[in-house]
Parts: sequence; structure tokens; C-alpha cells
Amino acid sequence: MRIKCSKPKISEYDFLRLLSSTMIMQKQNIIIRKYDLEKKLYDFYDNPDFQLLFEDICRKKSIDNNYVDLNTAFQSAITFGLLILIKGNGDIRFIINITEEEATKISSEFNPDEIIAMNKLCNKLNEVKMNDKPLVLTKFKKMH
Repeated sequence: MRIKCSKPKISEYDFLRLLSSTMIMQKQNIIIRKYDLEKKLYDFYDNPDFQLLFEDICRKKSIDNNYVDLNTAFQSAITFGLLILIKGNGDIRFIINITEEEATKISSEFNPDEIIAMNKLCNKLNEVKMNDKPLVLTKFKKMH
């Protein structure tokens, strides 16, 4: 008997790479708020438009929250320089640390269906607000 094993098309880390590159390509200066992102992604987890993006991502339920677990992907992204960690005020945030050219190169590694789905997802995340603040994406001014 043969058992065929395969890896998902988009790993948890690849999801974060594509998300980050899409944000940069949408011409935004971006800070990702970790816990808010993980909670909001849970709402899109079962949406058929985004299922191909969530193949390798675990969803978790707790008494307080439901969320998707991206901890391993965030750790890898920090290690490989994709994200820069910012800690403060009990909140964990990340600055996307890639150029537009690097974002384009990352996106070229994915198929058109994955890119379209991620663009839709980023647009949806941009629309969501919590306490009158953008839920996931925050613009910041560049230092001169």
C-alpha cells in the first residue's frame, strides 16, 4: 500500500508572504496588528473565495476569541526579515520589511487564482474597523 503525502499549495508562511507582498503592492505603508489580524481572518476561513489560501492554517476556538493561528508563520517571517517585530502596550505589531520590487518577486511565485483571492482578502481586511481604527492595516508616515 502506498501513501501519498503532499504539502498544501500555500503553507502558513507562504500565506503571510503573499499577504505582506499584496499589501505592499497595493501601495500602502503597512503595520500588521497580530491579534486583530488572526481574529478577523477567522471570519473568512470558511468563505469559498478564500479557501485555497487557508489550506495550511489552523483555526482555534477559545472562550474569549476565535482566531487563526499564524504564530509559526510570524516567527519565520521575523527570522527571514519579511517582518520587523514591534512590541508595546500589550499589543504585538509587525512592520512589513520588503520593497515593492521584492513584493513583486514574491507575488510572481503564486498562481493567478491565489493572487486574486489575496487581493480580495486584503481589500476586505482594509474595510474592517474595530473601535474606529483600521483592524489590520495601519498607514504610517515614513521618517525622512
